[in-house]
Amino acid sequence: MLVRTIGCLTRTGDKDWVLNRATAIEPATLDPPTADDKRARGSVPLGTGSVSLLNVFPSPDAHAAHKMEAKGMLLRNPAGAGINVVSLTMLSATCLER
Repeated sequence: MLVRTIGCLTRTGDKDWVLNRATAIEPATLDPPTADDKRARGSVPLGTGSVSLLNVFPSPDAHAAHKMEAKGMLLRNPAGAGINVVSLTMLSATCLER
């Protein structure tokens, strides 16, 4: 199932990433976001979840601590949910709530 979530991009290891303060995971499409989509999603309040991001390429180092939208395939395991990333889009250069 293709899904998306929005949260604060955080490095947790050498090549490990999570979205902290993540919104609920919801169904998604592969359609690229329009400028209006990015503005609307950028104003979505952050959540309380944490979602592991798997196979993030290229490295998102430049986007650490940014508000991001991750899309990909949902993977569930006993430790929680993760997303095998298909796309990672910056929505805001900060994770501060306005």
